[in-house]
Amino acid sequence: MVGISYGPSQVRLVRRNLYKDRLRKTQKPREILVCECCPGDSCGESCINRDMCVECAPEHCPCGDKCTNQSFQQRNYKALDVQWYGKKGYGLMTTEAIREGEFVYEYCGEVVSKEGFEERKARYKAEG
Repeated sequence: MVGISYGPSQVRLVRRNLYKDRLRKTQKPREILVCECCPGDSCGESCINRDMCVECAPEHCPCGDKCTNQSFQQRNYKALDVQWYGKKGYGLMTTEAIREGEFVYEYCGEVVSKEGFEERKARYKAEG
């Protein structure tokens, strides 16, 4: 995972989410959604998890290592380039074509609570 964490005066590359003032959410085993695909298939368009925009959990998918519904976990990212956009700051530009419905990238950066966001927003406004 690669992302950009930035404040008023710095930009730095981060490879995983940074949890600032809240804990990372985790799934309990009973909350994992297991698809009904046939072993040996690849979790294609008829995969119920794919239809619900949920990735299959590798250790629970009946398709095993043939599952194609694990883009986050396998880091199947499109090629991106960080670019400066003036007043808007930094942004990402794709360097390859993206078809409708394709997975592009996972957000990666600072994860803050609503209270942390409000505090930071007020501080940035005060700092100009």
